[in-house]
Amino acid sequence: MHTRRNQRVKTTRELAVEDLQFHPPLDTAHFTTTDDIKGLDGAVGQPRALAAIELGVGMVEDGYNIFAFGLPGTGKESLIREHLRKTAKSRPSPPDLCYVHNFEDQHRPRLIALPSGTGAEFRHTMEQLVEELLTALTTALDSEEYHTRQQVINDEFKERPDRDLRAIADRAKAEGLALLRTPVGLAFAPLREGEVISGEEFEQLPKEEQERLKERMNAYQDEVQRTLRQIPKLNRERRERLRDLMREVTSLAVGHLMDEAKKKYEQLPEVVVYLEAVRTDVIEHAKDLVEPEQPGLSALLGEGAGHPDSTTMLKRFQVNLLVDHAETAGAPIVHEDNPTYDNLIGRIEHLAQLGALVTDFTLIKAGALHRANGGYLMLEAHKLLGNTFAWEGLKRALQSHRLRIESLGQALSLVSSVTLEPEPMPLQVQVILTGSPMLYYLLCQYDPDFEELFKVGADFDDRMDRTEDNLRHYVQLVAKLVREKSLMPLDASGIGRLTEYSARIAGDRRKLTLQIATIVDVLREANYLAGQGGAKIVTEAHVDRAIEGRVYRADRLRDRFQEEIGRGRIMIDTAGAVVGQVNGISVISFGNFAFGHPSRITAR
Repeated sequence: MHTRRNQRVKTTRELAVEDLQFHPPLDTAHFTTTDDIKGLDGAVGQPRALAAIELGVGMVEDGYNIFAFGLPGTGKESLIREHLRKTAKSRPSPPDLCYVHNFEDQHRPRLIALPSGTGAEFRHTMEQLVEELLTALTTALDSEEYHTRQQVINDEFKERPDRDLRAIADRAKAEGLALLRTPVGLAFAPLREGEVISGEEFEQLPKEEQERLKERMNAYQDEVQRTLRQIPKLNRERRERLRDLMREVTSLAVGHLMDEAKKKYEQLPEVVVYLEAVRTDVIEHAKDLVEPEQPGLSALLGEGAGHPDSTTMLKRFQVNLLVDHAETAGAPIVHEDNPTYDNLIGRIEHLAQLGALVTDFTLIKAGALHRANGGYLMLEAHKLLGNTFAWEGLKRALQSHRLRIESLGQALSLVSSVTLEPEPMPLQVQVILTGSPMLYYLLCQYDPDFEELFKVGADFDDRMDRTEDNLRHYVQLVAKLVREKSLMPLDASGIGRLTEYSARIAGDRRKLTLQIATIVDVLREANYLAGQGGAKIVTEAHVDRAIEGRVYRADRLRDRFQEEIGRGRIMIDTAGAVVGQVNGISVISFGNFAFGHPSRITAR
């Protein structure tokens, strides 16, 4: 035991100041500034995370969504986005999505998927079609032929009961009875020499004659009543004949327009079915379209009763272009910065009319999942979990592979008013979450659905080994950052000082930090200082000043500790020896700044 202790003591050595410094062995023979260095293509120092991302993006099976975790500033989002851009180019663009009116159930709008980039054209086609249909209907229903045929039908049904009543009146007159129009309706009265006799004269007639006339008047009165009872039925027949006439005329008027539209979209069965429903609705409601009535309460409230006004009628034929991929090349990459429930799932907006909230399919708005369908959706995990019900809504959509738009009030049964139930969208999207390691492991531990939905964990390291290859790649990374941020070039001394600072951040001279955000901040600050001095190239002196400035702005508390030691308020002995007492050092961290603080350790 004693020998082993002595061996351990012999292995320790005192470090010189030079041993605490790191001078990177840069090959400066091939470059003067970063302008001479080719920027890094790809990632550096993240082989484990890159392998996970490649697996997750390449897999198309269920549940292979990605959770990228690591310390802030390690370049998670930029690396993922760069990899997704390369992959997305080789994938097809997803279809455009439209919601249209459901003529069978107005509370359940229909979803139509169109080839990518054709949604706006379909919307414009429908706008033009409606204008042409209105013109054709107005022309057809104002034509002389239509009015003539309409008048013929009206005259026919008006003449029929009059003709029957005249026939009854003629037969009654032949039997000495007259058909009279009275304030209470039609009635019969006896005649004498062509004149209606009075009640006194009727009473003077023989009883047999009175009975005969009464019997005949009752019989004719029954005939009249039977004829009058036929009038409502005749009116129904007349209206049906008029409707048939209008259907015939409007069908001929709009037929060629609808056939042209259907031929244009004959390769899209969903659109053809919708256009056929439009044809039927236009024919059935042609009069309301051409001669709209003033909007009543029922129309304003969106109810089916009554005659809707022209605005309500025409809105039925609009197209709500939910997602337009006209400018999307390949699969979409969507980053939702504010992942609330509505921003993810979509929402149904409402308008206030006469003290009530009303809505229709044109007020359906897309969420991030709609825009990312067929591609990738990037979310920050802490923001997602911080929004009420957003995490549960996302899991439900991923598990069911269907995206159903419903308000939180409807989902939680808090709202009882009538609303829309849009047709759900088939969902095929890959979700990439970014967050801290603690958040990742907490979800693994406490959410039973997490590992089934996010099977790929991309672990981003915060430092890498300082090998020759890694050092060369690190220099290329610096050159790339300088160009991306439009900064002045660094010379070799500036690159060397920055690399030395990278090792200091890593806390190991054999490592280099991968907290790229910190390196970018130093580059920007050195660039500012160089510009202030009128320099065109950033040198070691500028990088030094930037680093010293970062320390100076953060080391007030360290100076206060040093002041207390200097005044003797904090007792630290640096000479001699005391039994049971040694000096130690504590590393104190405030935000991004850490420093060593001497401490006395005493054994009791």
